[in-house]
Amino acid sequence: MAGSRRLLVLDDDPTGSQCVAGIDVAFDLDPAIPAEVLTEPGSTCFVLTNTRALDEADAVSLNRRLVAGVLADPVAREGLHVVSRSDSTLRGHVIAEPVAIADELAAHDVAVDAILLVPAMLEAGRYTEGDVHYAVVDGVPRRVEDTDFARDATFGYTRSDLREFLEERSGGAVRAADVLSIGLDDIRTGGVGRVHEILAAARDRRWVVVNATEYSDMEVVAEAVSLLEAEGRTLITRCGPSFVRPLAGQSGAQVVDPASITIPAGRLAHGLVVVGSHVGLTTTQLRAVQERGTLVEVELHVPSLLDDRREQHLGEVVERLRAALQEDDCVLYTSRDLVRSDDPAESLAIARSVSDAVVEVVRRVRSVKPAWVVAKGGITSHEVAANGLGIRRARVEGQFWPGQVSLFSAQEAPEEVMGAPYVVFPGNVGGEQALADVVDRLTAAVAAVAPAPDAARAPATIGWIGLGAMGAPMVRTAGAAGFAVRAFDLSSDAREAVADAATPVNGALEAATGADIVVVMVATPAQLESVLFGDGTSGAPGTGGIAPALTADTTLLIMSTVGPAAIEATVTALEGITTHVVDAPVSGGVARAGTGDLLIMVGGAEPDVAAVRPLLDALAANAPVVGPRPGDGQRFKVVNQLLCGVHIAAAGEALALADSMGLDLTQVHEVLNTGAAASFMFGDRGGRMVEGARDGAAFDEVRSALSIFVKDMGLVSEAAREVGQEVPLAASAEAIYQRGSELGHDRKDDSIVYRVLRGE
Repeated sequence: MAGSRRLLVLDDDPTGSQCVAGIDVAFDLDPAIPAEVLTEPGSTCFVLTNTRALDEADAVSLNRRLVAGVLADPVAREGLHVVSRSDSTLRGHVIAEPVAIADELAAHDVAVDAILLVPAMLEAGRYTEGDVHYAVVDGVPRRVEDTDFARDATFGYTRSDLREFLEERSGGAVRAADVLSIGLDDIRTGGVGRVHEILAAARDRRWVVVNATEYSDMEVVAEAVSLLEAEGRTLITRCGPSFVRPLAGQSGAQVVDPASITIPAGRLAHGLVVVGSHVGLTTTQLRAVQERGTLVEVELHVPSLLDDRREQHLGEVVERLRAALQEDDCVLYTSRDLVRSDDPAESLAIARSVSDAVVEVVRRVRSVKPAWVVAKGGITSHEVAANGLGIRRARVEGQFWPGQVSLFSAQEAPEEVMGAPYVVFPGNVGGEQALADVVDRLTAAVAAVAPAPDAARAPATIGWIGLGAMGAPMVRTAGAAGFAVRAFDLSSDAREAVADAATPVNGALEAATGADIVVVMVATPAQLESVLFGDGTSGAPGTGGIAPALTADTTLLIMSTVGPAAIEATVTALEGITTHVVDAPVSGGVARAGTGDLLIMVGGAEPDVAAVRPLLDALAANAPVVGPRPGDGQRFKVVNQLLCGVHIAAAGEALALADSMGLDLTQVHEVLNTGAAASFMFGDRGGRMVEGARDGAAFDEVRSALSIFVKDMGLVSEAAREVGQEVPLAASAEAIYQRGSELGHDRKDDSIVYRVLRGE
């Protein structure tokens, strides 16, 4: 009986919501998320704090910050019951976290009467009887003090009697004799009235041990808690997963099957399994999946992640996964290479680096929209959800077995992740067939919504014009995603260089004719006008522009950075030819263009954006719609280029000063790139500047030409003048790029601004 209770569950690892369904879970630590969820009486929200992996001081601080944030909302604090959800085998900050919650409530004038300790997780064989907590191991009930759980290096203990356990873990601050107990006889014979009587006697944060071997025991206790709260009393709870269910007013398990798993429209027909390691139980479970069907294995080679091969290796893995997911379910795992260090801090750094690599691959792959994602392991599942998929809030849809392996759907996440099924599969759960069973249910759900082969819509045909430093790798990415691309550039070498991913053609008009989508990826407004309307340079001699090839059904996708004025002029000029124009300038650099990891800023009407959305998602990790009109994307890009242009110039100026002071540029770059002065541009362009200082030929390896920023900073100045906004930093940066142009550096890499500022 939840009544008007608002239940805030602070979960110290990612698996605690496995006994509930239809409840929101915050993967982000912004207290505004649970505060918003808890606006309705009877609502419940989990927040994944992962504090079991933190030291006590940090765990206390985080608990207090989250509680304070929710209490700051006058609606959410009404009827608030805070649960500190933790391990059913008694590990974790069992004393410190509930006390921290009580302290924060007291700071907001809410006095806690009782702290309930209810560690049962019945589905896993963990229960309390006679105040002694048991865990079933290999089919045999054992006092938890006699299990490996009690020998945990961080949270070990020697007592199974929960009153004695509290005294032990509190260092005597909680005396066993002072702990109240709700026994099975109190619950089953005395019922709600007797439990209410025991709880009513609790004052001043009195600990209360709750015995339970069945859900019905906990349901009686939850009802008594509701009566106490209706009388104005305040209780908080430290519990395992099971007691959350009756506190939330739920009963029974919600087991998912293919019919109850929703696969949103527009997703691929294949999914991704992510594991942080490939040993032990996981290896056995993966083998079982392979025996039932095809699961393409993609390995992250750990040694390659720890040296200068990292970026190249990540790019190769991302490209392979993006391609493989078009045809098969895939698994991403780390290699079994054991990289050790005698230094604990260094070992932790290695583990963090490998974990970050797994997350980075998922982040870059998510834009192809796999049908589903399964994350194997508690820590892995949280990192993949929060940082790989970008999920801030998800909903627990149910479990694959009662109390085990939860299915989530993303509710607050990047557009390409929204609604997608996400499975949290703890590392130590299930038999050897468990993972295969999960994958089978997911693939059956996909099959149930997949169109028949003859009804499937073929990928759009793309006409692509412009194969420069960014255009060429973008074409390869589109080709790998299954799009049929006809590609044109004035350079025959550029055309032939993409022949493995596209069909090279000899003119822009030929590329555009019959295409569903025509992409223009040129450098300047003048080139855009030439491509569309012709001046003898847009294609083979005499062909003119591509406008005659555009129809009422063609969508023109302009991905060049040409400024809002040029886009608006184009829309006007195309009236009567096509109204389907999408403005989508890109950012991210050549390497990300090749892995489908770009940022694309999209402006256009909703139906037009929908027509190009599959292509955008193949090219980008993030392609948000920033406005409903063509030109809105360019406005965003102008702001983006202001920041990029100033950052590059600032990096050049800083390194020029460092060089003039006789500092080691390599060391300056390495050290400052780990602190507050770090930025993408300082890391990327700063590295190129250091290379160029050693060998000037490095500036000839052009990843982004100086001429681009001469043009783009001009667009920034033009946009600023139109709205009357001062941009003094942008003006200074523009002057530096113009000086470089006057020195003949237009076709050099833009990192050459370092040499310009050195006066060389």
